Amino acid sequence: DVCRQEPLPQRHPFWTAWGLLLTGHSSAPTSPAMMVQLFLENLRAYQAGETALRGEVDFDRGY
Repeated sequence: DVCRQEPLPQRHPFWTAWGLLLTGHSSAPTSPAMMVQLFLENLRAYQAGETALRGEVDFDRGY
């Protein structure tokens, strides 16, 4: 679900809550297959040590 404040503050209890999985909030219609493909590509990139991931939020730029 959507939190009242986004992004959550660094000290919000959700970040350390056992059994709680936080995911990004997306308001755009996206097919599940495309989301899985993007996730897998980013996972492989992350595991390979890459720091720039597709779709990553840039808070300095505001999106």
